[in-house]
Amino acid sequence: RYVEAVLKMVDDYDYDGIDLDWEYPDAATEVPGFERMTRTFRKRLDAMGAAKGRKMFVTMAAAADYGTINKLDTAFLLETMDWINVMTYDFAGAWSSRSGHNSPLFASSKEGPNARSTERSMLYFMEKRGVPADRLAVGLALYGRGFPAVEPYASRAKDAARPFNLNYKDVPKRLREGWTRIWDDETKVPWLISPDKTRVAGYDDAESMRVKTEWARSKGFRGVFFWQIDGDRLPDGSNPLQQAAHAAWTASQ
Repeated sequence: RYVEAVLKMVDDYDYDGIDLDWEYPDAATEVPGFERMTRTFRKRLDAMGAAKGRKMFVTMAAAADYGTINKLDTAFLLETMDWINVMTYDFAGAWSSRSGHNSPLFASSKEGPNARSTERSMLYFMEKRGVPADRLAVGLALYGRGFPAVEPYASRAKDAARPFNLNYKDVPKRLREGWTRIWDDETKVPWLISPDKTRVAGYDDAESMRVKTEWARSKGFRGVFFWQIDGDRLPDGSNPLQQAAHAAWTASQ
């Protein structure tokens, strides 16, 4: 019933396919059902594409966490997915004991030898799982995550305000209020520091979007994608982060 309902929507609105956001599966018991459903979608969408005379796509949102994606077999992924959207963000948040960055391109030495990053997650898919670069897309976050801490990578203050999310469209207001932007050249991402130096937020801006997109292009990845597309929508109607990524990608073609 679910497959039929989704395929009707794809056909009625003439979409190009589907993106599976199962997340992720979380348990081994979910894998057979996920594989069965995905193969059904793949077969039916290929038939729909043949009738329409064009390619129909099946993609999925995949965790950047090593343990989660391990539940899915590489051969199955290559059989069914046109490409995989790797969610290379949420590397730190309310669950973290320290003020880590939401989406660092490169790992920070301040986080120790097991620090997570966009680079490490993407290389894991290629080198450990054997997924070709052109079957992978790099996730770019249009938001950040903030912490009650005195500086980046510091321990969270006890009995302080709770961690918070920060859409990029709210950043100009924070800067007008006196927050300070600093650039982390090791991880290639910016931070915001509150005027009273009690809160920090790791986020992305046009500079980090350009750097990440140029890196993704240089590594031969399929492309980049965003979560979520309203996050950088400014009052003048512009989307500066998405525009910066687009410009960086097309400039290197």
